[in-house]
Amino acid sequence: MQTVGERLKRARLEKNLSLDEVYQQTKIHTRVLEALEEDRAHNFLNLLYVKGFLKTYAQYLGLNAEELLKEYSDSQSLREAPVEAPAEKKPKVPLRIKPLLMVRLISIVAVSFILIFYLRFVINRISKAPQEANLKKVKVEVLPVSTVLPKKLVLEVRATDKCWLGVKVDNQSMFQGTLSKGNRERWEARERIELRIGKPEALAVFVNDKRIDLKKIRVKKGLVITRDGVVGK
Repeated sequence: MQTVGERLKRARLEKNLSLDEVYQQTKIHTRVLEALEEDRAHNFLNLLYVKGFLKTYAQYLGLNAEELLKEYSDSQSLREAPVEAPAEKKPKVPLRIKPLLMVRLISIVAVSFILIFYLRFVINRISKAPQEANLKKVKVEVLPVSTVLPKKLVLEVRATDKCWLGVKVDNQSMFQGTLSKGNRERWEARERIELRIGKPEALAVFVNDKRIDLKKIRVKKGLVITRDGVVGK
């Protein structure tokens, strides 16, 4: 009996479609499509996202989406954690400590904790002092985006040169790799998108069809996009 992923792959091949062609129509990244066909998308995606992608993919291929979703849910419920053999019980030996020694041990532990917390407090104060001074001098530029599409965040990136990129959508890793010149990618999120950019000058970023000026928001390593706006890092 074929798995859900095998049925998806067979239907795609029968229609003579490549993963790139499916991506262009469904906007589901080829990495996710390949994982769905290999029944391993649950290894790196939240179950809610897996079901959403699976439904979209099945409908695009003309398959019974509800039937595939039920089969997928049934297959997940059958996954069981390996049962470990119970450890051999060893007879407990009562630990006898003299009262005076116990008092000394408790005193040493208490003093150690006090010293640790004090040192951490001092180190934090020292490290935060220059940061607080810098924050007063530097004004962070935040570009509003929530007024364009309040129900979702739509990100599009266009590579003007070879550039490494990492993308997290609603705290789920969606892409890590190098974009070639001319590549375009698009993602949608409900609340948050995080980008890590190897070469900001080689990337054009659009949020809800509005281009973000990476120089203006001082992007060095990446940016965070939420309903409140876009902040460079």
